Amino acid sequence: MSADFYSSAEYLGNIYKKKEMINKLLLLLLPLCLLLACDNSDIDDMGNVKNPIDITQADWRVTEVKNGETVSNPASVYVLELNEDGTFEIRLDVNTCIGDYTVDLNNKRITFDPIGCTEACCDSSSAMDITAVLGTVVRYDIAQAPGDVPLIFWAEPNYINFTQN
Repeated sequence: MSADFYSSAEYLGNIYKKKEMINKLLLLLLPLCLLLACDNSDIDDMGNVKNPIDITQADWRVTEVKNGETVSNPASVYVLELNEDGTFEIRLDVNTCIGDYTVDLNNKRITFDPIGCTEACCDSSSAMDITAVLGTVVRYDIAQAPGDVPLIFWAEPNYINFTQN
């Protein structure tokens, strides 16, 4: 009977060793599985976005502005044109503002140089909020999924939301 006991103990010991080996193997494979599961299909070898969406290929209509404590959904149509040559124009209630911008499509960075506006007459407070926030924008996000806001310029905590015009 003692021979049977030792063979059972050896058998259980072997099972325990195999279980330990399988657990170690799983722990080694887990990071590899996680790495493979991440979808990096939009990122190239240098860490840049492949085929970034070019925001200069459309005119953008303002749908919401947050400037300080004020959040407004302008009733008027304010349209921002980002030209491929690095210039922009935004049409307000009465006036038009122009200037230069710099965009880095890979890092979703955008900045606007000092903005110059005509002074034909008075614009609404929404229009003034737009120009104030536009002058401090540093980055943008663009929709990747249906239902997302198509384009957001961030001057945190302030922002401007746009849709394609």
